[in-house]
Amino acid sequence: MGGIQPRTIMTDQSHAMSTAIANCFPKSKHRLCVWHLFKNSSAHLGHLKDKLGFNKLFSRILKRCHSEEELEHCWKRLTMKNNCAHHPWLTRLYELREKLCCAYGKDYFSGGVLSSQRSESTNNSICKRLSKMTTLCDFYDIFGTILKFGSKIYTIGAYKRFENEFVKAMSYKHKIVPSIDDTLCYYVYTERMDEFSNVVSFDPSTNCACCT
Repeated sequence: MGGIQPRTIMTDQSHAMSTAIANCFPKSKHRLCVWHLFKNSSAHLGHLKDKLGFNKLFSRILKRCHSEEELEHCWKRLTMKNNCAHHPWLTRLYELREKLCCAYGKDYFSGGVLSSQRSESTNNSICKRLSKMTTLCDFYDIFGTILKFGSKIYTIGAYKRFENEFVKAMSYKHKIVPSIDDTLCYYVYTERMDEFSNVVSFDPSTNCACCT
């Protein structure tokens, strides 16, 4: 890896893995896989998961607490409402809160990935932004480019709109269409059968573009 440590490493609750990461990659952010936490919770929490509202609040703690204050509030509600403040597995989980709650990982890039399971998380995160044909490396290259460009010329609101349009455009392909003059024409399409194709033309003499 050229001496460069990963920004984020995601694993299950393996103590051996945790120790190895701390020793080998001390600058990396070690996070716990949410998919594995949910799976392990079924074995450790038993009847607690059958209580009304428990799963919803537990899911919020693992996925949607964006500040330490919100985490503390939700954790207190979870343990008091279900009388499980001294539950051994939950107590251990709270001790590991910096590895499981996204509120503690804001300074470390993770691309919105919460799980080490590719089918559960990575594909879902990528497919929301780009086409299925885009590789993971291309995804990060593209986002690095638009972040640098957009941050210099747009307000936050305008940048969000620009980002949405940009990533949608990445799913399109194009072919050059022969023209009789200096106008550049492109046949623009996607590989989805339910999408219509368009012709985009650009006149370099006037810097004008139009689309059918």
